[in-house]
Amino acid sequence: HARTGSGKTLAYLLPLIERIDSSRQATQACIVVPTRELGLQVAKVLRRLTTGTVMSLLDGSSLKRQRTWAWAEPPHVVVGNPSPLRRMADEAGLKSLDACSYVVIDEVDSFLDDDQRRESLHRLLNDHLPRKRSTVFATASVDAPQRLPGDLLRRRWATRPVSYLSSERGMPTIQHTLVLCPKPEARLAVLRQFLKGVKAATVVFFDAKRLSLLPKIASALKQDDLRVDVLNEADDLESRSSAFEAFVSGETDVLLTTDLAARGLDAPRTSLVVNFDVPRTATDYLHRAGRTARLGRNGAVLTICEENERFVVERFGNKLGVGIEEVEAGSEAYARLAGE
Repeated sequence: HARTGSGKTLAYLLPLIERIDSSRQATQACIVVPTRELGLQVAKVLRRLTTGTVMSLLDGSSLKRQRTWAWAEPPHVVVGNPSPLRRMADEAGLKSLDACSYVVIDEVDSFLDDDQRRESLHRLLNDHLPRKRSTVFATASVDAPQRLPGDLLRRRWATRPVSYLSSERGMPTIQHTLVLCPKPEARLAVLRQFLKGVKAATVVFFDAKRLSLLPKIASALKQDDLRVDVLNEADDLESRSSAFEAFVSGETDVLLTTDLAARGLDAPRTSLVVNFDVPRTATDYLHRAGRTARLGRNGAVLTICEENERFVVERFGNKLGVGIEEVEAGSEAYARLAGE
């Protein structure tokens, strides 16, 4: 249990790499992640660190092609979302899972909160993976950490008592601010005014209900000479991957997205997060904010809200143990936040 951006991925990958015997043709480790975007990030890091073969089994993958590969040459490590992983295992597409002695469940809280993910993960852990294994559960957010180990054991996701390890939580290198929006239809104007002065890589989060509007909002921002792209879950996988890589590499500076990217975007250059819409929960706020200030860097979060939403944002701050400062549009503090 450690805050976002603190290095949990390396914390579980390095022991995994130490255990892999690349001369042995068998799947020796499995990493389960909740989203395709997070899976792409984890697999990318893993391939840079190991000489073993890594297979990605992510939502939208061609399971027929992956099955042929797995039968011809079993991958040493599999990184996947729970549904395609379970389907491959059900159809005997992964024939050597009995050799899988190291299993990671990343962002475990997201599996507990989603019925479909929870069921797929449960079947994978109990029906296909060996009981004699080391299992790592990683999370940045959990409501009742003292109850989590017992809960995992009761669900039979763990085969013996779970050790709970926690590093410092909170977000000590992030400045949290909010700006009041006078009326709902003025949100875009507030965003445009703010982004005109921004000189930093910025991720802007929207509620999923605005998904169809993101291309129009991107067009409006491009009129302000901003390099903007959209990471839209409604787009095809190639378009999503292209938008993702363009922002990570620096080809674009402003990325518009929904909570699709709240758990999967690792772009160290990101120094600013803007909540165009107030997050639904404190956990959602935590993960959105965690896209900035990666590995101890400095960053900032600006939440655009109406007067009747202010108490919600302040409540999130109280729950997460962070102070959220109100800044007025056009003020000196507002300009500093934008990097002017």
